[in-house]
Amino acid sequence: MPVDTFIALILFVALMVGTPGPANLLAMVWGANWGARDGLSFISGMGAGQMALNTMIALAVSIVLLVIWLNFT
Repeated sequence: MPVDTFIALILFVALMVGTPGPANLLAMVWGANWGARDGLSFISGMGAGQMALNTMIALAVSIVLLVIWLNFT
């Protein structure tokens, strides 16, 4: 990987990790409005949804890479 691409990647990752996303802000508002117990259940649901989404993305990327590998090998 070229150095300039790696630096751009590191800057992007630092920016994305350092800023709160809409899910974090929504969880904060939810907990403030409806209390800690409902807030924790909301956060648990967000975590389960994120895990499901990441699993589907990983599966799709692995299928695409497998198809590329099978077609060009």
